[in-house]
Amino acid sequence: MHTTIEHVSGFILAGGKSSRMGENKALMKLGDITIIQKILSVLKTVFSEVSIITNEPKLFEDLNVPMFQDLVGKGPLSGIHSALTHSRTEKIFVCACDTPFLTNSLIYHIIENSIDSKIVVPYADGYLQHLVAIYSKSVLPEIESRLLSNNDIKEKACKMSSLFESVKGKTIYVEKEFPEYEPKLFWNINTREEYQRITNS
Repeated sequence: MHTTIEHVSGFILAGGKSSRMGENKALMKLGDITIIQKILSVLKTVFSEVSIITNEPKLFEDLNVPMFQDLVGKGPLSGIHSALTHSRTEKIFVCACDTPFLTNSLIYHIIENSIDSKIVVPYADGYLQHLVAIYSKSVLPEIESRLLSNNDIKEKACKMSSLFESVKGKTIYVEKEFPEYEPKLFWNINTREEYQRITNS
């Protein structure tokens, strides 16, 4: 039986423009609740502190959780930068706002494997899942350097994979190591087809 974690804070990244979807993915419904409500309910069973990173805080006022905006740059890396800056804990767990099948047991598994590592990222479905991962405040200087780099190299510098490689992040092979693994744990939503797949699962 797990207890609520206080040494890691939970953050939901809800700053994307959902351009391919045409509407805000976080506010799309799964049954009677929105996707972000579903994710938030899971994170609240794990963390004593859960916050949202968004540049449109009015959209999520009814969720009654702390919200912070990006401080610099754009994209997922700037969301992580804001989360680390505002976190009261050394480590944070971040997830995207369109990953509705995360489970508390998966999150606990990731946290339990994050000791002595600056970044911990699960590998699943053929990809490193950078937006279901652990990040430490010790990488803030590296992130800030990348976000403020010259425009001609900024695009590459702000790739999540580039940061992970630079700080020698730890990979968790959840398909082999996590007994409750199933592919949909990491499903996210970018298109109408993916939304239909998720709502029908």
